[in-house]
Amino acid sequence: MTESVQPRARFKLDPSLTPTSEDLSDARVEGPSGVLVKAALRGSSQAEFGQRKRETGFKPAVGPDGQPGHATELNGQNQMLIYALEEFPDENYSMAVWVRFTQLPENHLGQIFSAWAAALDDPLRVCIDQGKLFARIEAQQGFSTKGVAIEAGRWHHVAAVKADGQLILYVDGKSRETTTAPQFITSAAKSFALGGNPNFSGNEFLAAQFAGFAFYGRALSAQEVAALTAERGALVAPAARTE
Repeated sequence: MTESVQPRARFKLDPSLTPTSEDLSDARVEGPSGVLVKAALRGSSQAEFGQRKRETGFKPAVGPDGQPGHATELNGQNQMLIYALEEFPDENYSMAVWVRFTQLPENHLGQIFSAWAAALDDPLRVCIDQGKLFARIEAQQGFSTKGVAIEAGRWHHVAAVKADGQLILYVDGKSRETTTAPQFITSAAKSFALGGNPNFSGNEFLAAQFAGFAFYGRALSAQEVAALTAERGALVAPAARTE
């Protein structure tokens, strides 16, 4: 046992000082309601909050409200939208997006959302696999909800919520499937993609139209997911009107 050095050290925080670049680089910047990345995707890949890392092509499309240019379409062959993160949340997080599948993938995964960083390091993926919708996590082992049958040619609101030890998949504002998940996840992920896998050279592209995307550094409640759906639910056009 040793004695502490005397006199004891003391420090005082000065709230008037401006944070340094080092301080800011260590902080995860959150927007309103804990949002980390938000992109309306109204004919654009730009983020209204957060940072777009890169995109590999898209075209404007008719949105859920039936208006031209109110969505962004990916071809399912070589296009995806990639956004950057300072760090991936290690406990609770959520993603929500409007999506319309123009063609379901055959013989491969189609990624709505993927944060895959390396083998067994994918803190969240929401994908189409053999015609069904899944929410999954890879953290030293795989965790997956059961598949939900999904319909091409019409708009769906899809959300995935990592809440403590659960991963919950919502479709059109309703909880559809839940699986267990690790309480805490350590991931090297620094980006995620819509419509593909950001760090994989193989084909995991998805032919779909996207609108109203947001990624949060917290777990959305069931009421919040329902509210996000209701915000645009009244504007969703019949399938015959979307192109």
